[in-house]
Amino acid sequence: MRIHHFGASLCLCIPLIFTACREKDGNGGKTRVVTDMMGRKVAIPVEVRRVVGLPDAVNEWMLLLGHPEKMVGIYASFQKNPWVQRIYPEVAKMPVPFANSDAANEEVLLKIRPQLAIELKGHTSESFKKLGIPTLELERRDFKELEEGLRIAGDALGPDEKAAAGRFCAYFDSNVAYVRARTDALPASRRPRVLYVHGSSHGTSTEGKGTLVQSWIEAAGGRNIAADSGFEGMGNNNVVPMEQILRWNPQVVVCMTEKIRQEILGNPQWACVQAVRDGKVFVNPKGIFFWCTRGADEAMQVLWAAKTIHPELFADLDLVARTKSFYQRFYRYDLTKDQALLMLEGKNP
Repeated sequence: MRIHHFGASLCLCIPLIFTACREKDGNGGKTRVVTDMMGRKVAIPVEVRRVVGLPDAVNEWMLLLGHPEKMVGIYASFQKNPWVQRIYPEVAKMPVPFANSDAANEEVLLKIRPQLAIELKGHTSESFKKLGIPTLELERRDFKELEEGLRIAGDALGPDEKAAAGRFCAYFDSNVAYVRARTDALPASRRPRVLYVHGSSHGTSTEGKGTLVQSWIEAAGGRNIAADSGFEGMGNNNVVPMEQILRWNPQVVVCMTEKIRQEILGNPQWACVQAVRDGKVFVNPKGIFFWCTRGADEAMQVLWAAKTIHPELFADLDLVARTKSFYQRFYRYDLTKDQALLMLEGKNP
């Protein structure tokens, strides 16, 4: 069980001008400058007490940084995640300024009066600019960028969060180093062809070069065959024809969700793919966010991917114990063994 600290009260007045209440935030209108990952110098309050994030991955970053009471709005899909509802029930009841898109409900933003918005590149809300909300734009195309983004967010949110970001980055680096110590020397012949499947209902979508998916597949000792074939970028834009998948003949397939995995296993076109024949079609773990994409649980993803792709090299890696330790350390929640197993299987509590 996690102990929640929600001491901050929310002003629910709707000002005629958004900036009208800024002088009442206890900072006397004082600001400091933070440089985001686009190189923009952004003036933010000296003490940030009310923040929103876009998209859902940023909501997870904020929770990991340790002061969920500063979150005053939440992304709809993140709010509906059963793990969020179990571990952070107060957060799961927050106002929703974003209904699973970048278009904001400005009435909600006016009510919750965020002092700061944090968004990931490619997820830009024009409402932040329109309403004069200071906004930091961050990036997350590989391990180092994810860490840099978390460090900037931590620095913006306060001393406690800055320290938490430092602890997380050190932990993340240690996991990557642990995995690479066993995989870096693998020859190409021992690096299986891995296909990550982001979606499958309307064509198989994947992620290629310049993505965190590329980072964890390579670190774990695999080859991202989509990246090898020239696919770039993240999200649902990289749709792969079935003919291409048959030519690639992946040896390992990692699915974002169990629904995708079942669609693949139930599709006769996939039956001759080596990963299907060998029983190596896996659903990715999921906790308060998907481990495989933009979330802070990426620090655990590299461990899971290594043991999944090379079980013979990581027979001594106890993923249940590691998952329990990670959630206790960074989310202040004591998972049971059964809960940890459910996360590792990509299932809900």
